[in-house]
Amino acid sequence: RTGPGETSWRALWELFASWPSSELKSQYLEIADQALVTWADRLRFVSSSNRLLYEGERLAPLARLVRSIEIYRREEQGSAELMAIASSKYSAELTYLSIVRSEIGDRAWQTLIGSPYLSDLRHLHVSSTLLGATNIQHFFLSSRLRRLRCLKLIDVGIRSRDLEGVRQEIPYAELCAIDLSSNGLGDEGALVLSQSAWVQQIRRMALGDNYIGAQAIRALLSSSFCERLEQIDLSGNHVTDLERPGLM
Repeated sequence: RTGPGETSWRALWELFASWPSSELKSQYLEIADQALVTWADRLRFVSSSNRLLYEGERLAPLARLVRSIEIYRREEQGSAELMAIASSKYSAELTYLSIVRSEIGDRAWQTLIGSPYLSDLRHLHVSSTLLGATNIQHFFLSSRLRRLRCLKLIDVGIRSRDLEGVRQEIPYAELCAIDLSSNGLGDEGALVLSQSAWVQQIRRMALGDNYIGAQAIRALLSSSFCERLEQIDLSGNHVTDLERPGLM
């Protein structure tokens, strides 16, 4: 009744967390979930470090109310938390997942990439967290995260060779924004993107700090696959002041 707001969300979260498990609690979780449908998904946020999110090593039923989770600087706890999230039916309506500066193992990445519960995820943001070549390939080939609209893989160790296998298509039909900043793609990576058919569905792209030179940037911007781009961030690359006017 107090309407959307961080205070209201926190109060609701703590109320249900203190309510002992019962059939009545389950009924009111259903009622609350329906009442929150008009709230912004980003407002229904919880950090993965919040212990009320779990029952033992699994997500608690309370997690069904959440739409946005961030795993932030969780170091060795990051893998266990990601696995709990990705392997739970209570994550079925999660739309935002952010992973920042955390230690995530291969098993946890594979659980995320192959999760049958995250098909409604729209935003996946990973930054300053090592992925590894195999996991990067699996990310671009996974059919599970089919509703992704915004994918950010910033400073995760992507190299040009990791993009070679996905020149034609990726399984994210709704993807319209991608951020691959700070990955050292270089000229070769920019050229691979300029020849990748799936880029034609992208409206916003960020390739900042990737050691890309003016010639490769020019090839990318002139590619027929980039004609629909509305916004591109190429800041921090190897372009001199003399070269910059020719790229506009």
